[in-house]
Amino acid sequence: GKGELEIIMHPNPSSNKLFFTPIPPINTVIKIFDSTGRTIISKPFRQEIDISFIEEGFYLVKIFSNNEVLFNKT
Repeated sequence: GKGELEIIMHPNPSSNKLFFTPIPPINTVIKIFDSTGRTIISKPFRQEIDISFIEEGFYLVKIFSNNEVLFNKT
């Protein structure tokens, strides 16, 4: 479909860093939400995201490009 990208997140689960392949397009934002829906991270998307400061648990990772959701995973 339009704008869909096969993004792979690894390792999962992770305690320090998340890596994504392929390298995301520009103007892409990553948001990580906790189980209550609170936004933990919201920043420009890079191939590597530091999550070492986040407590262990379940989180929802969403990647947006031009307000379209490209990736949605717990």
